[in-house]
Amino acid sequence: MKWMSAFAWTNGGTLNIGVNDDGYVVGLKNWRKLLEDLTNKFRDKLHITPNVALRFAKTRGTNIRYPNGVPSDISSKEINLYACGLFNANTEKEQKKLAKWEEEIPVCQDEDGSYYYLEIEVKHYSHLVTYEGVQYTRSGSTLQKLEGQDLEMAVLALQNENKNFFVNKVYPVFSVSNLRKDLIDRARKKAVDKNPDHQWKSMTDEELLRSCGLILTDEATGKQGITLAAILLFGDDNLIMSVCYQHKTDAIVRIIDKDRYDDRDVIITNLIDSYDRLLAFGRRHLNDRFVLLEEEDESGEKIIQNVSARDKILREIIGNILMHRDFSSGYVAKIVIEKNKIEITNANRPHGFGNLDINSFEPFQKNPSISKAFREMGLADELGSGMRNTYKFTRLYSGGEPTFTENGDVFKIVIPLSPAATVSAGPVRRPEQKKKTVSVNGVEIKLTLDQINELLLYCDEPRTRTELREHCNINSPDYFRVNILKPLIDAGLLVLTIPEKPSSPKQKYRRA
Repeated sequence: MKWMSAFAWTNGGTLNIGVNDDGYVVGLKNWRKLLEDLTNKFRDKLHITPNVALRFAKTRGTNIRYPNGVPSDISSKEINLYACGLFNANTEKEQKKLAKWEEEIPVCQDEDGSYYYLEIEVKHYSHLVTYEGVQYTRSGSTLQKLEGQDLEMAVLALQNENKNFFVNKVYPVFSVSNLRKDLIDRARKKAVDKNPDHQWKSMTDEELLRSCGLILTDEATGKQGITLAAILLFGDDNLIMSVCYQHKTDAIVRIIDKDRYDDRDVIITNLIDSYDRLLAFGRRHLNDRFVLLEEEDESGEKIIQNVSARDKILREIIGNILMHRDFSSGYVAKIVIEKNKIEITNANRPHGFGNLDINSFEPFQKNPSISKAFREMGLADELGSGMRNTYKFTRLYSGGEPTFTENGDVFKIVIPLSPAATVSAGPVRRPEQKKKTVSVNGVEIKLTLDQINELLLYCDEPRTRTELREHCNINSPDYFRVNILKPLIDAGLLVLTIPEKPSSPKQKYRRA
């Protein structure tokens, strides 16, 4: 019953009775009575009605968790050998084990030769489901009581789920005067720097907060106050800890010292300073890499811009970890930089399971008031753009593709950092890149934007003229020198390793 309570209020799930911890069917002696009684017990004790189904296995040793083959480290356990009827009790000690198992966890074969078990499917409920007045929760494979402040957070999390977002909790005891004016002024400046005519320019602090839904009315009491979102954005550290003690972001670099870390920043402060500290941390530990993009200026004219792919990626993943977090959870948000990847994990109420497909995913609003404030400050774009931008700039930065995974209550992003400079094949030619000549800093280069960016990635390490020409799949040395190599140097994209001797046979070229 305790496990049912935990399943019902978290994400639901399936419980099996008559199956051991590793998935082996051991059967039930009293399955008929259980099938009859359980539904009534659930209704009487928990006030829920899960689906209870009778299942069976025809063969002893059937495993329902690993239908395609049980891993050897699991199948070789003595308790599992017993479940399969393969345990040999040759010694006195082994005979005692067998007798104990047969008494405490007998394998029950029905008279028709089947091994019956029950499958109980528990759906997720939008209210707490208590057993004998106590709410339970799952933490990995363990069961724990939910009480005190954690219980309060759980109630608010359910409000979040019902569209009364957790960060919209109102604190009538606090007002705008309890927030840091310098942070509100910084937010206003960011918005005006992005758009000189921004509406925040002429607003008072209170009007600015109201424009983002950061001052609301408590439906229960009818009193107005600033919200948790307002405190997270503009509160001082003591105020934030008093209303959201679990708020923390952990930034770690683990490249040389893989057991511990090379550098770390534990960030427990407002979201604006958190953004700046995480951005500075990423810039400190990730190589910058500029790429060329064709974009439109204010007049609609297309221009080539040299942008930092690193900073573009950091902007998206930092915005995600701060804007879309489930602030009711005690799970510590993390950004971990390793040799070959950046891994971002964040507490998040799931709306699916497994890897998200960029071609079919549907964005879901998490904390709209925080997201709106970030968008107004120019720290984020419209809903759903973050995933597309992360794909775009990861391909340009490392040549790989990121993964976005919903796994229970944790959302994970993995950004590959494998150097594209190791690629020896020619550059990828994407079909949408049809323009064969690009103008960079007033210099015409006879390559597409994608080809230039691929070539610059390749030149993270110094390359000879022949290596560069072969990388571009160009046969004519003269054509390559006149139309590609010299223009790349003139545009400031490539530099010589021996600039004082341009004609040196040892001359190589690397990206600027």
